[in-house]
Amino acid sequence: MRSALSAGSSASFAGALAIVRNGKPFTDGEYAKTFMLDVANERFDDFPNKDKIIKRIKDIPLSARTVHDRSIMMANQVEETQIKDISAGTYFSLALDESTDVSHLSQCSIIARYAAGDTLREESLAVLPMKGTTRGEDLFMCVGCQGGRCSAVLQLLDNTDWLLQFHNLVDITGHLNQLNVKMQGIGKTISSLQQAVFAFESKLEVFLRDIETGHFELEVADLKASDMWMSKFKSLNGELKSLARQRAELAREHKWTEMKNLQPEDQLILKTWNELPVTYHTMQRVRIAVLTMFGSTYACEQSFSHMRNIKNYLRSRLTDGSLHKAISKTVQHQKSH
Repeated sequence: MRSALSAGSSASFAGALAIVRNGKPFTDGEYAKTFMLDVANERFDDFPNKDKIIKRIKDIPLSARTVHDRSIMMANQVEETQIKDISAGTYFSLALDESTDVSHLSQCSIIARYAAGDTLREESLAVLPMKGTTRGEDLFMCVGCQGGRCSAVLQLLDNTDWLLQFHNLVDITGHLNQLNVKMQGIGKTISSLQQAVFAFESKLEVFLRDIETGHFELEVADLKASDMWMSKFKSLNGELKSLARQRAELAREHKWTEMKNLQPEDQLILKTWNELPVTYHTMQRVRIAVLTMFGSTYACEQSFSHMRNIKNYLRSRLTDGSLHKAISKTVQHQKSH
């Protein structure tokens, strides 16, 4: 059994996590404790151990300093896991964008999308302040000047092979952004949107032929001729269709919570590819590269929404480090322990 001290510490971390995830000030810890005490006094009035319950709540450390320190500890733990997973992965993508906070300071948001086992993660790596101009080259220089805060990125920037792959990814992403622009705006007909998608698919076929992957075509032919094509990918197609039907049914019934609990499609796809034998290693690498690509900078825009909620006119003096840690806890898919 956990001691009262460890239970209080665990409760303190849980409280700090709830405060940070909801974008609340660190000082709300004391308010939360007062709220819990008021509720406990009424709810447990007829309990024989009421005094013990009240004392346990009073003993939970939730001062502003404690909440701040707890959030830093949890964010650092998540960053360590991120660096480990990204470094171990085959591919990952970065989305970078810039926006201005409430104090008129330009902030650069860096979001990573990568595969960890059978799960695709899309998480904040950093929110970095920018001085001066905010051009595309300034975004990359901003990353390069931040030392340990983006150590996983900086380690890869020293790798020539990775840089070549990164340049290729930037080129592909540029074409993807062009498609994204074509899909926007008023007055678009369904036929024009369909034509833009089909044209992009044709481009992808050309790009795929340009990838020097050695035995890629042989692997494709071998896989299609094997029993695995039927057993795994036909089965995957059926599972994806079933999942789509479940989502549609839940959406009709407005059961949004149940819909969130459904298994993500990309997890099913990634799991299937990871189960292939090593003889299809090239195909696995190409598939993971495609799955980890960003479709847009939506994740960055989402992080800016969190930023404006966290660093508002009442908290305009929030430090850059605290802002980054707070935002990282609102958009992470990982769980800190």
